[in-house]
Amino acid sequence: MKKVFFALAIAGTILSAQTSAQGLLGKIKDKAKSADGGGGDNATTNVTDEWGISGSYFLSSPWDVSGKKVKKMVVEFVKEENGTIVNTLTLKVKDETGNFKLDEKVFNKQGLKLFKGGIFNESFDLMEIDKGVLFFNCTSKTGYIVLAKDEAALKTWDEETGLAKYEADKKKVNSAAAAGLRKKLDDYKAYKDNVGKIVFGSAQGTFNFQYKDKPEEDPSNFQTEWQTGNGLAMRAYFDKAFAEVCGACDGKVNYVLEMGKHKVDWMQLRGSSSAFSKMFIPSVGSNEYMTSAVWMWDGIDYNRALTMAIHKNIEDGSLKEGAKMNLKVTIYAYADRANGAKLAEGNVSVKYDPSSSSWKKRYSEFKDAVE
Repeated sequence: MKKVFFALAIAGTILSAQTSAQGLLGKIKDKAKSADGGGGDNATTNVTDEWGISGSYFLSSPWDVSGKKVKKMVVEFVKEENGTIVNTLTLKVKDETGNFKLDEKVFNKQGLKLFKGGIFNESFDLMEIDKGVLFFNCTSKTGYIVLAKDEAALKTWDEETGLAKYEADKKKVNSAAAAGLRKKLDDYKAYKDNVGKIVFGSAQGTFNFQYKDKPEEDPSNFQTEWQTGNGLAMRAYFDKAFAEVCGACDGKVNYVLEMGKHKVDWMQLRGSSSAFSKMFIPSVGSNEYMTSAVWMWDGIDYNRALTMAIHKNIEDGSLKEGAKMNLKVTIYAYADRANGAKLAEGNVSVKYDPSSSSWKKRYSEFKDAVE
């Protein structure tokens, strides 16, 4: 598996990224060369703890620090301090120190020792994958290494094996968290009454989109009819966690709009010409069980996929002034330029008002771009 080296920031300097198959090296650059303390071949610590985590660790791939290859780093875990449980972990590489905190919910529920924190201005997970073996994964960029107290353990726990163990355990963690979230969502009327549906409102503000997976919106503000030129937004509610449905989608979804005998695929349309290539790529917006509020028409701009669906029906004579037609919208998981699992669908009646100033201006711009 090819892994991307990421540049680690020290003293405000970030180096450019590189690509290799040798794990996480990440060149670390300081303005002045430093002594070996905290890293390098002589990295040591006298700290001990009841879990046996603290100690000096060999790296599966060395780091180039101030022109020297760092092959070891120090890990110090403190469970209790002055009679108070703190569960903190410190990681030392040369003169740099990273601070981490045990995810106690994960530990209490699954027994996994997973620490979250950062060093070199990047965010990391540090997970115990075996006794005396840790997996160090950058969550803000792509890169990882294995740490082992016994260097011989790195033959068993190479980087690929460590990654597989880490990903399997993180999948369990994420699945448990998603299951817990799913139960909480039934406390929200908007979600409970509309699972598997796409709902519509007059603006993005109809939906609580500032906080992920908290559908606090009032369902009485949802609408089943939209008049061309007025504001329109939508949100989809899923029954299954998005990560479960499409772990390889990188948050991306797609919408298919059906109106009359015409079907418009948002992402296909986006790739069809320069007139549509600037359309944004839809996503779940870091949510697991719903999308963010997706604008379709507002005071500033309009959605080209929506307008294309309407345009096709005006063009073939199906949609006339003052008439209404049903618009069906379906959302799919999206990866590798293809629609995956269907996540939700919804319907809204479109009433055509060609006299609306908002509609006239934007529809004219749309036709100029496509005709």
